[in-house]
Amino acid sequence: MFAKGAVVQTAAGELKPTHRPYLLNYSESEILSYYIAEIRGVCHYYRLAVNLSIRWTISVVCWSIVA
Repeated sequence: MFAKGAVVQTAAGELKPTHRPYLLNYSESEILSYYIAEIRGVCHYYRLAVNLSIRWTISVVCWSIVA
């Protein structure tokens, strides 16, 4: 989200949304589609990270039981 310029972190550590002027010329449905796609990408990223974390944990537990 930081790389795309969607949010900025304040000195207090809070996340604040930023203005995206390149979306001004799009219709409302196009802007919604853009945001939905962006949120979907973040959700997929974290779902993959959780799946890999769970798989790694299970494999470590299984190997420690075998050893």
